Amino acid sequence: AVCAQRVPPGSAPPGVSNVRVAIRVRPIDGGSIIGVPRQNVVSITKEAATGGNQWLSSQRGAEHEHQFDCVYGPTSTQAEVYAWSGRPLVTAAVAEGRNATLLVYGATGAGKTHTMFGAEGDRGLAHRALEEVFGIASGIESLVAKVSFLEIYNDKVEDLLQEGGGTCDIREDARNQFMQINGLREVPVGCHEEALQQLQLGMQQRKVEATAANARSSRSHAVFQVKLERVDSGQLHAKICLIDLAGSERASQTKNVGKALLDGAKINTSLLALAECIKALADERRKDGRIPFYNSKLTRLLKYSFKGDGMVSMIANIHPGREHYEDSHNTVIYAKHAAGITVEPVVRRAPRTPSLTPSTSYRACSTPTGAGTFAQQGLQQLTPPGAGGPGASASA
Repeated sequence: AVCAQRVPPGSAPPGVSNVRVAIRVRPIDGGSIIGVPRQNVVSITKEAATGGNQWLSSQRGAEHEHQFDCVYGPTSTQAEVYAWSGRPLVTAAVAEGRNATLLVYGATGAGKTHTMFGAEGDRGLAHRALEEVFGIASGIESLVAKVSFLEIYNDKVEDLLQEGGGTCDIREDARNQFMQINGLREVPVGCHEEALQQLQLGMQQRKVEATAANARSSRSHAVFQVKLERVDSGQLHAKICLIDLAGSERASQTKNVGKALLDGAKINTSLLALAECIKALADERRKDGRIPFYNSKLTRLLKYSFKGDGMVSMIANIHPGREHYEDSHNTVIYAKHAAGITVEPVVRRAPRTPSLTPSTSYRACSTPTGAGTFAQQGLQQLTPPGAGGPGASASA
């Protein structure tokens, strides 16, 4: 995909958004209702109803086109997605001392988890971002790295890096503009391989469940964070958040009952809360007023991703199958609202300093040491077993 070039993060003039939005179309075998007719344009076709209802205006067939910052077609690669949706934000965050959030969104089965975590031999955004973070940080003196991994399940924050889990509380530090997660374990790491090992450990704890729409549907929002802190002061230098949102669900498609149905309702509620925040931020009449960040744990956690010096990249994943029209259409509209957000950038540039020596903070890891792990397990593919690649029934 060749995407429109916006002003690079860190040099944007006032009023230019630090939020970039892309659409990614999942590949499928068979008929597709979604096309990419031109660069950065996605088309979605609504088929006409049958059985006598086709005469109603709401049931007529139609094709609509939508333009975004970037559109990745069904043949796009993970490298292409990261090159535009990930690398500019990650490099600016580490080099300038800022916050960056990479966020994947979409309905269940649309391929979000594959986009974020990839599969064996097909690295996702997370793997590539972690490699980039430690590569750049090695050129900045006196930084140490810590990682954490949490999930938001039924609007409760749970630690994925504590054996047996652990419930955490979100506390706001409005003065320093960040959310403190009390009770969340932060693991020191010295290289990207160690960070990936912690990511894999957390993925094994994440809640998944089979539904009629997805054999391994994620039942929680997953948030993996990397913090870079300065050795001399202990102050936060930069933070990178990698977020795989649980997929929005329709009970008629998932066939869920009982607990799974309640889980789906909680997922949809939190995603609706995020949608309300995005709409408010995109509305010039409302963005200076109260934004409803406190309506869910997810939106509270994301508050400072959309404010101050935060940079956000959202990849909205859509399924081109005919039976997925409603979900794909809703995802596109959701993404259109996000694309309308404008945030006045605030840049905190890190001082230019000599490169690290291997003995200070970072090193090349040929074999992960598992620093701070609660179980000694080797690195495996980051997609949960059975999730497969973008052409399979990807986790959501």
